[in-house]
Amino acid sequence: MTVSDAGRRGTGDPRRSRLSLSAVEAIDFAADLVQRRAGALVDAGRYEEAIGVYDEEARGYRALLGGATGVPPDPGTARRQGLHLGKALMEIGTLSARLHRTDDALALTDDAVGVVRALGPIDSVLGAYVLARVLWGFAWVRAGLAVELRPALAAAQEAEGVLRGLAQDPHGALASSVRTDLPVLQAFVAHLTERVSPGLPR
Repeated sequence: MTVSDAGRRGTGDPRRSRLSLSAVEAIDFAADLVQRRAGALVDAGRYEEAIGVYDEEARGYRALLGGATGVPPDPGTARRQGLHLGKALMEIGTLSARLHRTDDALALTDDAVGVVRALGPIDSVLGAYVLARVLWGFAWVRAGLAVELRPALAAAQEAEGVLRGLAQDPHGALASSVRTDLPVLQAFVAHLTERVSPGLPR
């Protein structure tokens, strides 16, 4: 039985509650599918196609958040969509940097951070992780382009602090990602620190 099949069952079916996705779960599930699809394209070196996948996702979120359905979005649902919008913009920005589209890379990663910050204080593990990832993307693009290195370092340091906090209280599926990401980010921060302030102890 598929999730769609479960969703079509009558409200009296006791299995519906076990098989249906909540609104937030459905958003996360769809975003994960996009990530897998785009990630496979990136691994194959098909950056343009991957950008197209993320761009379609981002446009969809913007439409929903802009009221395309004619129904005011539920705050929790809108917040989740905002997080995934920020991540999609960050992915497009970093891919644009790989394609040497400097202006696009800078603008998109700046927009990604702005979108996530506009959601207000972080109130979930996923929210903290996405903030760390978009800050890291912001810093990575600037380090690669050798521009705005001090803002890049500040963003990378903030991202490191967020991941350190998550590592102190590992949570479910993200625990493995945090353990993998943190040492890589720490090495990046050390490298960027040396570039910004050569000769200072790390």
